Amino acid sequence: MHEDPTTCGYIRSERRYEKDLHNKKFNLDEADLKQQFGDLKQQVGEMKQQLSQMRAEIEFALRQIWDMKKHKSVDMNAIVMALAIGLVLDMLVTVMLK
Repeated sequence: MHEDPTTCGYIRSERRYEKDLHNKKFNLDEADLKQQFGDLKQQVGEMKQQLSQMRAEIEFALRQIWDMKKHKSVDMNAIVMALAIGLVLDMLVTVMLK
């Protein structure tokens, strides 16, 4: 057989070509999925930090309300609403972090 410099080093069957193409695409897809997973993992980490910060801010606000209640006569309904909102947000944070 004569070597032709314009062709590839070997000739594959159509079935082999499709299999190689599929394997190549699978490897690319796998690498892409790994990259996407890494990006999502980083985003989840950032969201956890944000939720933790929000939780700390809510707890701080509730402590301030509680201190105001101790020192001043504050409307009890406002305190109950603030505590209820804090509890709901705390539950949401807890559920999202699971």
